[in-house]
Amino acid sequence: MKFSLLAMDLDGTALQPDGVSFSPRLMAVLEEVHRRGTLVVPTTGRPYAMLPPVLKEKHDWLRYAIVCDGSEIRRMDTGECVLGYYLPRQTIQDLIDLADTFDLPLEISAQNQLYLTRKSWQMQQPHAQKIPHHVHTILPQFGVISEDASGFAADFGGKADKVNLPVVEAEKKDRVLQALSELPIQAVWCGSNSLEITHPEASKGKTLRALCRLLQIPPEQTLAMGDSGNDLSMLQSAGFSVAMGNAPDFVKQSAMAVTDTNVQDGAAKAIETYLL
Repeated sequence: MKFSLLAMDLDGTALQPDGVSFSPRLMAVLEEVHRRGTLVVPTTGRPYAMLPPVLKEKHDWLRYAIVCDGSEIRRMDTGECVLGYYLPRQTIQDLIDLADTFDLPLEISAQNQLYLTRKSWQMQQPHAQKIPHHVHTILPQFGVISEDASGFAADFGGKADKVNLPVVEAEKKDRVLQALSELPIQAVWCGSNSLEITHPEASKGKTLRALCRLLQIPPEQTLAMGDSGNDLSMLQSAGFSVAMGNAPDFVKQSAMAVTDTNVQDGAAKAIETYLL
């Protein structure tokens, strides 16, 4: 089958371990699939402003991106938001209260920044080895510290694209998930200890389908690649799905094929195998 759209996760999939670059081999195959008529859509949990430098450059193949775990579709030439789903004020306040109850760090992604308290910042530092790019690059560049957590919901209600619980200890997971199940949200694991929370209509899979409707592309003509829990809905919504070799088993089991790891150029190899 000819695939008209490639939905490609970034961290752990297309990006190298540095979190900022594509391999030369991947860049070459993306140019080639574009030349053959396939639309390439980076699909990531990152907000638009936090996309890696390689996607801030002009590429012929780069027209749209799905960002914030499906909270937004952005045009990459202008930055225009084509479709957006945002968390309401009460939900944000409920999540702040939940983080306080379980003594968890919390970040609110809004207006191209990450808002958090000093306590939340400090709680993440001991976990820098597990989330090095986030702690050492994203937070110093995009983190905004406020001492007034109670003001977050008032400030960003209706404008927050995502809330992160970046460190959820193993012994708290079940209780946190139970509490989250009572809220009108969608929560997905991004890594083994990090939860990303969005509007209930926002997921990579649902928003991929929305982009297909916008562009009049049949969903069965899409190929998706990913490596994490926040990619599951996308892998399940695509016509064909590929999990990375570095993905956990539950992600591999949900995909139709498995490629090599991102370190081994697995994304480029999958594109060569199924699109070229």
